[in-house]
Amino acid sequence: MSAASPSRRVRFVLIAAVSENGVIGANGTLPWAIPRDFERFLALTKPHHTVSGRRVFDEMTHAGLMPLSPFAENYVWTSRPLPVVGAATSSTFDSAQPPKVYPFTSVDGLLQILLNRPPAEDNDDSTFYVLGGQKVYETFLPLASLVRLTLLHQRFEGDTTFPLAPLSDASQWRVLHQSNLVGVNERDQSNVPLSFIEYVRADASAADVHWTTRHIGLTSGDGTQ
Repeated sequence: MSAASPSRRVRFVLIAAVSENGVIGANGTLPWAIPRDFERFLALTKPHHTVSGRRVFDEMTHAGLMPLSPFAENYVWTSRPLPVVGAATSSTFDSAQPPKVYPFTSVDGLLQILLNRPPAEDNDDSTFYVLGGQKVYETFLPLASLVRLTLLHQRFEGDTTFPLAPLSDASQWRVLHQSNLVGVNERDQSNVPLSFIEYVRADASAADVHWTTRHIGLTSGDGTQ
């Protein structure tokens, strides 16, 4: 992986819902349906650019969710041509505003794209939300400055996982903020205890912590709740 950094300030933020045994998916879909988590996901990601794997992009497009915003850039890790995405497949934008969807085939390739593509006039945002799946999370975790997890305190069966182990390494990450609550799993109407957790780099500078607390709407960067 190249050590070169884009001239454009870029921050990768991983966002995921994860069971306590690390599962994020089963047979190409979520093993749960928890509105509180989904609402949070949309609220956090819609204003920002995205990075995703092809399978995640296709699933979200089929569900009418991708692209999340008409003004955001969407980068898809794929070696196959991308379908035309427009108002016929997504209700999130007007057909007069073409979606900004760009393929890439490697992390180096993505960084080169970002290096050579100036911020759009209608969106100079520097935050790129990484949406998964498993390979994408594993690859971008070392590049991320923030991880936003919904941790479900329940085990689920599945075939794709999130790399939770590095987040428990205090030399790499620390918890910046945590909120504990209960969500309803609409698959079986059961109550699922969960936590919204924000992880920041253990060696994050005061400036980075300040950016993060502003980015996630906190008034303090200390401790958890």
